[in-house]
Amino acid sequence: MTAEPKKRATFSSTAATLRWARGVWGDEAVGISSWWQSAGGIGGVRKDLLGFADAIVLDGLPGVLALQACGSDVGEHVRKMNGETRRGLTGPRALKASIDAAKLAGRVRRWLAAGNRLVIVAWRDVWVKTSERHQTRKKAPRFLEARLEEQPPGVTLGLSDREVEWIEHEQWPPAAAGRG
Repeated sequence: MTAEPKKRATFSSTAATLRWARGVWGDEAVGISSWWQSAGGIGGVRKDLLGFADAIVLDGLPGVLALQACGSDVGEHVRKMNGETRRGLTGPRALKASIDAAKLAGRVRRWLAAGNRLVIVAWRDVWVKTSERHQTRKKAPRFLEARLEEQPPGVTLGLSDREVEWIEHEQWPPAAAGRG
């Protein structure tokens, strides 16, 4: 009898983000905010709270921290949250994607304007030296924090006119903030 080959474990960025967040803030401070929506027994789709939050964290700071988990395709997530659509779409699909992207961008701006925070946790492959001649590949997070553009003094911008800025961090919470 031959042994069956080992199945390669699939990587879930959401599961990895939840493990990481619970390790930082503890189980009681981290809640999952994405779910599976069935399509009548023929599959379904994963839904995130407000279209962008896979997890919610009560980290002791003002507001609520939302985490968006993703793989190495972080640029696509940033584009969506900025209200941009995928290139190459045409016809009715392009119109629907444009409307959906505008709604998502509006939700992100409203989330940030309410004093809440948003961080994309992007998992990427990194090579780690294990010995003099060997390396192994592992997943490591990188963090992109969303901030709503400051209003210039004396100018009142509408929420839809304010840009979302993305700041990359090597660790989260940032050490500069004195937390971590």
